[in-house]
Amino acid sequence: MKDDTNTTKPLGREKKSFIGWLFFPISLFPLAALLTYNPYAIEQIQNPPELTTNWIGPIGDLFAYHGYDLLGLAIWVIPLYCILTGCRSACGEPLKMNIRILWRLILLTTLACLMEIFAAELHVAGIEELRVKINTSNSGGLIGFLFGRKMLIPLIGPVGSTVLLLILFTVSVLGEIGFGKLLKFSRMIFRWAIGKSDEFDPGDTEPGTPEYNEAHALFEKAKLAREEAQRQKEEEKRRIREEKEEEKRRREEEKRIKEEERRKAEEERAAARRRLNEQSYDDPFVRNEPQPKKYEKPAPQKQSSPAATAQQQNKPEGSNGNGNSPYILPTASLLAPLKKSEADHSDVAGMSQKLIDTLKLFGLNTTLAYTVQGPVVTKYAISPEPGTRPEKFTALQATLMMALKAKSLRIEAPIPGEDKIGIEVPNLKPAGISFREIFESDEWKNSKAELPLLFGKRADGKELVADLASMPHMLVAGATGQGKSVCLNSLICGLLMTRTPEQLKLIMVDPKSVEFTPYSSIPHLLVPVITDNKKVVFSLHWAVAEMEKRLKMFARARVRNIYDFNHRKTLTQTDMFGNDSEINSDMPKTVPYIVIIIDEAADLIGQCGKEVNPDIQRITQKARAAGIHIILATQRPDAKIITGTIKANIPGRVAFKTSQAIDSRTILDESGAENLIGRGDMLFRGKDGLLIRAQGAWISDDEIMNITEFIEQHSSTQFDETFANKLSRVKEAAIEDPFASNEDDPDNKPAPAEDKATRRELVKAAANADDFKKAVECVINTKRASVSHFQRQMGWGYNHAAKILDMLTDRGIVSPPQGMGPRQIVMDEDQLIKILNGEDIAGETSVDGGGSTDVSENGGDDFTEEQL
Repeated sequence: MKDDTNTTKPLGREKKSFIGWLFFPISLFPLAALLTYNPYAIEQIQNPPELTTNWIGPIGDLFAYHGYDLLGLAIWVIPLYCILTGCRSACGEPLKMNIRILWRLILLTTLACLMEIFAAELHVAGIEELRVKINTSNSGGLIGFLFGRKMLIPLIGPVGSTVLLLILFTVSVLGEIGFGKLLKFSRMIFRWAIGKSDEFDPGDTEPGTPEYNEAHALFEKAKLAREEAQRQKEEEKRRIREEKEEEKRRREEEKRIKEEERRKAEEERAAARRRLNEQSYDDPFVRNEPQPKKYEKPAPQKQSSPAATAQQQNKPEGSNGNGNSPYILPTASLLAPLKKSEADHSDVAGMSQKLIDTLKLFGLNTTLAYTVQGPVVTKYAISPEPGTRPEKFTALQATLMMALKAKSLRIEAPIPGEDKIGIEVPNLKPAGISFREIFESDEWKNSKAELPLLFGKRADGKELVADLASMPHMLVAGATGQGKSVCLNSLICGLLMTRTPEQLKLIMVDPKSVEFTPYSSIPHLLVPVITDNKKVVFSLHWAVAEMEKRLKMFARARVRNIYDFNHRKTLTQTDMFGNDSEINSDMPKTVPYIVIIIDEAADLIGQCGKEVNPDIQRITQKARAAGIHIILATQRPDAKIITGTIKANIPGRVAFKTSQAIDSRTILDESGAENLIGRGDMLFRGKDGLLIRAQGAWISDDEIMNITEFIEQHSSTQFDETFANKLSRVKEAAIEDPFASNEDDPDNKPAPAEDKATRRELVKAAANADDFKKAVECVINTKRASVSHFQRQMGWGYNHAAKILDMLTDRGIVSPPQGMGPRQIVMDEDQLIKILNGEDIAGETSVDGGGSTDVSENGGDDFTEEQL
């Protein structure tokens, strides 16, 4: 194999050399054309011209005439270049377009300028005679005249120009020869000089004498030492070169193996997804079948006591919940690589003029102020004449759309904060915006938001990032298929990639049972994804109770909101063993934010409006300070469903394309969403009330799967056991389809009708428990406890007020009756607050005539199993 290679290379070089010798005569054409040039054979010089005597014919005369006209006498360098190129080609060297072309251009330019300066300014002998002989106007041609006489001489004079041009000429000649070749030639001269020193110089000594022999022996020894050092140096270079090549081969092999493993893993994951999809499509009633997963997750660690719960809450930030290793946030490497996508803005100048001309036809004289070329739309800002009403532009929307041949058009009349009118026209080809592009942007990385939301890009191309904590609630709505689900996925993935489970908890409501399926095993969930409306009602009740509990805890800690609570200074004291312990150990060090995401909110409110509307109103009104936020998403923005009371406390609005203007007014309180172009095009309104047009970021299902699988691999589910257990006891709605395959399931059978008396007792017990809580709050606030006091403060009747006072007496909160005066309050305020928070409740409270009720750990807000 080696011999074949050695025999092939010389044959290839001989073949190139043979072809080069065939083309070598062509390289002599420019020289022949210049040598036999007759200026009077050119029609522009003499009319009629003489017969051409040029060896190359009329083409040779034209080449010489135009060459002298362009470069002057410097044109003689071109035949030299051609001959050198022909010689190299004849020697078998390949012809390459490299940096030598630049050096040749510099050499031609400097030589033409020098010829012009020598003839016109320095009057060098012989140049002017040559110019007259060839009958040209300038010795340096057009280039020499422009660069030499008109530019350099007025700036630095004839002498300075000559020195500068000679320096450039010398550098270009050296560059043409090649700095590498010059260095090689210098080394050859140096080695030749050293080689002369290798000859022994006997000096004054005569051959055969002891001094001669000793000097010759020393010379031979030094010569051998130099040769050995040179050999070792070359050997070391060869060894280093071989090591580098071996290391390069090893890295390439490792890279190939990793790429092969990744490809196999991708194929296995794709095959598992296909099997899962085939199973789900073949039998829609299959439940609890094993799900194919790429990674094996560790089993979730259960908490057995409230102390364990407190310990879990006081874990240092960044733990994964099981105490084994720190929680690792997903990285951008899980996302698809960025793809370059550019928008087609069409003819912006032509569209601007057409827009102004169309408005002028209707008596609106305007001028173009500026244009903003965004990824999806191009915004034309026009300045109207003073006194022009903005409503006139809105009335011409359909006319402008027809004149500009636009699929849709939106008018901002006026642009907020400016005295201009904005007209947004869709681009012929929109630019795609990926989730990774926004995730790696400086706007997202430098964001100081507590709950950052990744939306996409504004119409002007800037990234749109918001903070849910300051918003504090949001409504997302739009027609079907316009980008609502992709927007929700972008918001959720942005939170998952920046916040740990100790910083953020989620409650997801998915009535369709398909939107939030990828997130079913992430550790950020408080409870599994909720798909039944009855469980949603209970979850909102729990959120309200958690809000009240947190607000009371914040009051005890003397802070105003969750941010101040999580960043408060905690006091510690050292016990007898030298360990530091927190003084207020009953409070967690930090509490996580809770985000409730409800998909298809219109369906929930339509079915359970009476139960969920009060809870949604309380959460939107009071839960901001407690760190509980809600995101409502729907594709049916009906004013009867999304009422004004709910929207009044939800300043954050995101509207995708709607079918009609009334839906846009329902979402944004103004029209405009009906003029969007769809596919992620949105209108965003934040807490400041300004309306921003943006394009949502696209995140694929594979990217979502990569993020959730990474999270599942490095952590385990961390459901709130108390909340999840109570939620699991809420029975789902019975299936009324007589043909359903699980109609024999006892959980789906209708519950037996309760006895009316029993139901009345349960309702009365719940009401008494709630009134007991209100009475304790009244005692804390007013420091008084009597029947008449409760009648005045609570509006109760005498019998009910006396019954609640007896409950307080049985619990030891107030003293037994002593005459006609008010009761004495036995417990202090801290003990009453603990009872109110459910931290020191023991036993049952007997209610005369009203059955009995359990005061649970969270102050009576939980439901008993019989009530559920």
